Amino acid sequence: MVNALFKQRRIIVVLVFLKIHAASIFQSNTDSALDNLEPFTATYSTKSRDQSSTQLDRFCSENAILYLDIGSRLGGSTRWIRNYFNVSSERVLGLDIDEENVKICNRGGGRCRKQDVSKLNIEATRPIVTGVTLFHVIEHIGTPLQRHPIPLPWTWLVFRNASHIGPVKYPRYELTPPVGTQVASTESIFNTEVTTAATNVFLGSARLARSFLLFRGPCFDGEDALHEIGFVRSFAAWKLHTCHFNSSHIVDSWLKLRRKGTMITYVHNPILNSDNERIFPVIGNHEIDSELCSDALCDQHIYNYGKHTSKPVPPLQLFERPGRPFHLFMSAIFLFEDAGKLSAPSIKALLNVERVMTKKRGMYASCSPWGSDKIHFSDATCQELLEPLFSNIRGLESRVVP
Repeated sequence: MVNALFKQRRIIVVLVFLKIHAASIFQSNTDSALDNLEPFTATYSTKSRDQSSTQLDRFCSENAILYLDIGSRLGGSTRWIRNYFNVSSERVLGLDIDEENVKICNRGGGRCRKQDVSKLNIEATRPIVTGVTLFHVIEHIGTPLQRHPIPLPWTWLVFRNASHIGPVKYPRYELTPPVGTQVASTESIFNTEVTTAATNVFLGSARLARSFLLFRGPCFDGEDALHEIGFVRSFAAWKLHTCHFNSSHIVDSWLKLRRKGTMITYVHNPILNSDNERIFPVIGNHEIDSELCSDALCDQHIYNYGKHTSKPVPPLQLFERPGRPFHLFMSAIFLFEDAGKLSAPSIKALLNVERVMTKKRGMYASCSPWGSDKIHFSDATCQELLEPLFSNIRGLESRVVP
């Protein structure tokens, strides 16, 4: 009896040891993999983030930088800033995490610097330039679908695939804008590494601006509603569009920012029916909640009648919700100046908003006027609330447009 109890205890001790040892190996290997996943899972110390923020602050101050272009790639958006705001290339700095992009930008007459904004100390970041642009960057944050940038240990694969068999699922955290004055802030939509990293980039970019932040990107609003009727926007099935940041995420970024100002989010280029060349029918038997980037859907720009699944004839009318069509693109402005005391650059930034809204048939997704703590989600309400602001800048346009 004693020997049996002794043996039983020894077996329990061995099992406990193996469990602890296996857990430590799993954690060690997983942590190692997480540390190497760029750009959204690398662990940066507070000291490293402080140094990164200080270096950028010093560079902009010493070189009298007026505008920052986040994710400048080859320098196209830095040229847009120079031309639109009528400033020299010395006053515009493009930031990109790719060293080769930085070299091409500089060779092309721009001024670019290697910098990962997600590595800044967001809480300590202060306004250092007049304006910041964030054009078509957020949707690229994350690991490209269907592959990882580095070989990963088996523990990571087990960790990511523990809940299902087959390709890793990328869950969506779309938040349907509420009705009335209810605030759209819900922490649950930030519970993935990709969305958290995207929000940090958005916040870091906004905190660098004294006067305004301009944002542009694809529109992912109503993504699930579009899937339910059997369609997908072409760019939603691109390997490199890993973060489906929508207008509700922008609202939450604004609320987390906690700066006094005006927030305007608008969607444009409406999709009126299924005949739109950027609308693809979801392939039969395709698991919508898993990988959209597969088969003939993957990385396509324009619908090909000879290659892709047939579309309905006559075309279906597509509405995200009653009275609101789906859209292709989304833009936003965070304005940090008193609406009655706007500087020339801020006036020009707002004029750009109005021109895009008019030219590309835009509608407001959300807004928060200067001095208001409320978020409004009605296009009609935002039109009414923002009309005094736009009427004012129209009267000032001749003073700021050469």
